[in-house]
Amino acid sequence: MPRRTVLFAKITRDPQQRMFDQDFHTDILRAINPRLVTTRYGRTWRFSRPVDLDADHIAAKLGFTHEGDEERIEYDEEAEDFVVTAARARETVYSHFAIDTTAEVMAFEIGGAIERQSFLGAFNRLLRDGNFPADVDVLTDPAGLRQWADTVDRVVTIRAVVHHPNPGWAADVGAVKEVIEQADAEVADVTVKASQDAGLNVEANWVNGALQQISTEGQGRMSATGRRGERESRWVSGQRVRMDSIDEEPGETADSIWRRLVEKIREAL
Repeated sequence: MPRRTVLFAKITRDPQQRMFDQDFHTDILRAINPRLVTTRYGRTWRFSRPVDLDADHIAAKLGFTHEGDEERIEYDEEAEDFVVTAARARETVYSHFAIDTTAEVMAFEIGGAIERQSFLGAFNRLLRDGNFPADVDVLTDPAGLRQWADTVDRVVTIRAVVHHPNPGWAADVGAVKEVIEQADAEVADVTVKASQDAGLNVEANWVNGALQQISTEGQGRMSATGRRGERESRWVSGQRVRMDSIDEEPGETADSIWRRLVEKIREAL
């Protein structure tokens, strides 16, 4: 039974284009255009026809076709020997993806010949070709900070850069939301430092809220430094991405896989 890794990404439209939008669902459904193609590193990528799963979710496939030379071993009757010949080879592979158009978050498969950066690079370029310029950023695992903090004696600095979100705030964002909204700001850049020989609390409500917002919205970043004896250790958000997996049943339909991806989005958010 093949197991596919599932990653999550936030799709953030270019704010300069918003005046021409109808709504996210309608616009991205139109932008996922199977007639568009893009070539990257010898691979020709394109979408399948998108499907409206329901009022809040759409789905499709993204894949590529690659043509190149491969060596084949054949038996030459005249030479009575095994010989190596060159032949043209053609490979086509694809991954399923589903988009929650309310949260503007996508779940997509990687594995085999399709890796994270190749999928995202092709997806992003095809969206732009479909007149839907956007940033597509993988969602990160918010648990990484706490696990790193357990490896140091004390945390001495924490810095969080949090963007005003599109479309909304994470449920537990807390104090950072108040800072941005009360200041009518686009970005909050907050740095805290520990007093001499003391350590910062990585479980503080504002830290957890900022982490949840960054990991859910995909925009922003957090970093921290700590001391382990006389040495300094550094943690940066985004080094560990949020991931899950699904086991694809033999003969399972695309619709079934898409709906399981939708469930993974619900669990992640």
